[in-house]
Amino acid sequence: MINKNNNKYGSSNNSIDEEIQKLIGPIRITREALEKGKLIAKRTCDIAKKFNLGTLEIYLYNLNPIDKQEKGDYAIRDLYIAHEQTVSAINCEVGAQGQIMSRDIAYQEHNMYTIGWSHSHGDLGVFVSGTDDNNTKNVVKFLGIASGIDLLEECGSINYENMENKITFLDGSQYFISAETSKDKELVEGLFETILKSNPLTIHTKKKKFFNWTPSFVFNSKGDFHPFMAYYLDRNMMLVDGCSYEILEENNGICLDPQVIDEEIITRVRELNFIKNKKTPETKKTQSKLYNLFFKKAEEFDKNHDKLKEYIKNKQNSNRTSKREWKKESGLSKNIQESVVEMGDLLDHCENELGTNISDDELAKIKQVYLARQQQIKEAQPLIEQRIDSLCNEANSRNYVKNHGLIDMYESILKNSLGGDIDA
Repeated sequence: MINKNNNKYGSSNNSIDEEIQKLIGPIRITREALEKGKLIAKRTCDIAKKFNLGTLEIYLYNLNPIDKQEKGDYAIRDLYIAHEQTVSAINCEVGAQGQIMSRDIAYQEHNMYTIGWSHSHGDLGVFVSGTDDNNTKNVVKFLGIASGIDLLEECGSINYENMENKITFLDGSQYFISAETSKDKELVEGLFETILKSNPLTIHTKKKKFFNWTPSFVFNSKGDFHPFMAYYLDRNMMLVDGCSYEILEENNGICLDPQVIDEEIITRVRELNFIKNKKTPETKKTQSKLYNLFFKKAEEFDKNHDKLKEYIKNKQNSNRTSKREWKKESGLSKNIQESVVEMGDLLDHCENELGTNISDDELAKIKQVYLARQQQIKEAQPLIEQRIDSLCNEANSRNYVKNHGLIDMYESILKNSLGGDIDA
């Protein structure tokens, strides 16, 4: 069965769209794969609602057997629920680990090529949303079916310039017109003025262009579906929304068992992982005030540390500090000095409050972060010491008393950060 609906979305060249669609033909999907997509969308929402999570989307990979793919028989013959995916009511994403795992299992264990992605929209309508663009772009670039097409391409045009009697092509090359007599020259100029200026001559040629393309479907829990395709050509992705599709009446024995599909959904969707452990959804634990305050100081330290490190690097070849630069450097170093002292004080306070106002896990994380910041200062120590020497030389040569304040702050940073070890 072939259905036609050619609405273009985000396309910059309708003629290329038409050429590519003509080459690819309608998107092909087996009826059992189509039914599986509807079933997965429905089961995902049913499970989410059972645990009061509303409705959720789900991310699927389109699969085609290796032997079919290598013969050029392109069709979606199975759908695979992606591993390690993060979903919500309006979005679904798969991280790098989940992408690699899903594709490897599909290829090595199921002898299937991954040829794009499909997804669900929960209880919402089926359409290509703006948030689907990034997923589609990544998939079509790296998992698209590679194809080639002969396209009629404009390679140059002739522009006549009366004063110089020359032909200029789009690539910048120029050809001059020569005329042996003034009569010939007059004739040439007349022809160019009459023909080229009123109807410029454009030169076209056929050129082989290679592109990637992927078929996709959007499903929802109500049993609706919507096809679209994307192609990647000349570093641009184009979506053809609601394109033609064909349903193949094949039986490849793919899994349509609701219990198996439920287990795959629960295992592979992070927001539903709690079900396999037979636990209720975890509510986010409220961290202690000390814990939150420490991490706020650590964040301030990171922001100022990166800026100061970059500043010192830029000052390595300079032996003079302007008033504006001194003010900036003084402010950054003072902020770091205060953050280092306050983080150390908070760490001591947390150790004293262990078991009452702070938990073991929180203290362990605080120590880990503090040690990491100590290491950052240790790595920057040669740079800081070099800056101290530079400030000393500048102070001695120009009698800059104000530099001693900066030197004191740098020495305080090193002393407070490296002066004592803690038990990790």
